[in-house]
Amino acid sequence: FAGEDTILLVVSDHGARYDSGLARALPSWLEQLGHLTYLEDRSRRGPKSLAVAAAAKIYRELDKRLPSEVKHKLAARLPQVRNRVQVMMSFARVDWSQTRVYTDGQRPEIWINLKGRQSQGIVETGQYEALRSQIIEQLTSAVCQETGKPLVRRVLRREEAYSGPFVERSPDLIVEWVDEGAGLDI
Repeated sequence: FAGEDTILLVVSDHGARYDSGLARALPSWLEQLGHLTYLEDRSRRGPKSLAVAAAAKIYRELDKRLPSEVKHKLAARLPQVRNRVQVMMSFARVDWSQTRVYTDGQRPEIWINLKGRQSQGIVETGQYEALRSQIIEQLTSAVCQETGKPLVRRVLRREEAYSGPFVERSPDLIVEWVDEGAGLDI
């Protein structure tokens, strides 16, 4: 279709790796490691919390069951609704006063709750590198309980994964899962 002088570029803003689904387990994993804390016990929920939980459950079920093309059409027609529900699902119950790191459970990205950068940040700038190193060590040393194989190939600091003028807008850590079907039992 294109002539000999045509240059074809293929660009993606989401990467091109297989999604093993392990990113969905990352919030629970970070919670177990003591880095992510939630506000309330699930047994003591008020009406607003119950509504958020119900919306989150419906969203997750639809996300699992709807074909990709339908999800893309809905997202294009209702972008604000989708974004708002995702934020509610991901962060509504986070206790920011106790949370040192967080993730949305959608992507293998970890953000440090850095004082001065995040509105409710608690991690001091002087603790930033030590905390990143601690998380990298914790995640890269984890193994699958069933197989004994590593779960994480590596964890990259943002400056190792990205370059350019907008590195500061990138997540602090990027998790690269192993390719083999390792499972995370949380």
